[in-house]
Amino acid sequence: FKPMLNTHMHSGFSQLDGAGKFEDYIKLAKDYNIPGLSLTDHGTAVGIYQFYRQVKDAGLKPVLGEEFYLTTDLTIRLPNRERPIISRDKHQTILIKDQQGYKNFCKLNYLSYTEGYYYKPRIDYEMLFAHGKGLIITSGCAASMFNQLLINDQESLAEEWFNRFVKTFGEDFYGEIQ
Repeated sequence: FKPMLNTHMHSGFSQLDGAGKFEDYIKLAKDYNIPGLSLTDHGTAVGIYQFYRQVKDAGLKPVLGEEFYLTTDLTIRLPNRERPIISRDKHQTILIKDQQGYKNFCKLNYLSYTEGYYYKPRIDYEMLFAHGKGLIITSGCAASMFNQLLINDQESLAEEWFNRFVKTFGEDFYGEIQ
């Protein structure tokens, strides 16, 4: 039996979606012999240094990332409900794999606030594809591009996007199970 490591976890830094404290997550991981913890807060990486230090000091492996807000078109300035499904802001889980990935992660965070901000920090797919080296990308939660297209009976478009991600990220693209 190999222990599972959750790669999609929110903390109190994810507004209205996470209330957990790092100390509580660390205690649970130790109680259940889980070798590491991830942090993927919504639209922010503000907690990753504190998380990294506490998890590392506890003898566990920290996995750092973020659940980015992702869209196809940063120029559309309408509320999500007024946009076509394809151009709505989606959730995209992104994890840091290596040093190059950390640099690209920081670049994407910077771009999300300086070029993509509209009610929340966002990136578009072209930014992600251009700065994806060294990152691990997942298929995401129920609010991801793939799942939103499937939920709205756009299976062929979901498959098209899925294939594009596989082609772009190869072995660094994983299916996320919730």
